[in-house]
Amino acid sequence: RAHEKLRLINEAERLQAERARTLIDLDMEKSRMRTIVEALPTAVMVTNTSGEVVLMNPAFLASLDLDESVMAGGKLESYVDDMGFREMVLKLSQGQIDAESEAPTYELVVSDTKYLMARGQSVINENNECMGAVVTFANITSLKMLDQLKSEFVAKVSHELRSPLSTIHEQLALVLKETSV
Repeated sequence: RAHEKLRLINEAERLQAERARTLIDLDMEKSRMRTIVEALPTAVMVTNTSGEVVLMNPAFLASLDLDESVMAGGKLESYVDDMGFREMVLKLSQGQIDAESEAPTYELVVSDTKYLMARGQSVINENNECMGAVVTFANITSLKMLDQLKSEFVAKVSHELRSPLSTIHEQLALVLKETSV
């Protein structure tokens, strides 16, 4: 009986030591993951299933013109005002968007002179359960400006061509009218 008690105590101590090692390994893995995400040059945000921001990097803060002192842990609305974007991220965070389909994108207007393209993906664990979402951001301001310049150019050329064509059309109508008389 005393032998069995001693064996159980030893087994409990062994399990407790193994649990402590597992927790240390888990903390190291979390730290490694956080370091990698923070070092990425691409803006990254990670949410949990409630849509709370659990991880973000300095590039995310810079892309959204947020203060460097802003910390993770808040609701998404604390970081981004755009309701459409928040709805997309919440659906991704809860696994409501098919993981097999192409990652959804959303064009986010940060200011009159800054545009971002957000691309998100649900995070699915080995049990096929959604754990949240990861969203990356690309600055598309130069593309938007180029598109605007192209539109202005086409409008100007169209206008410039329309004026002489109208004059030619009127002159031809007049000539045709005179020849038919």
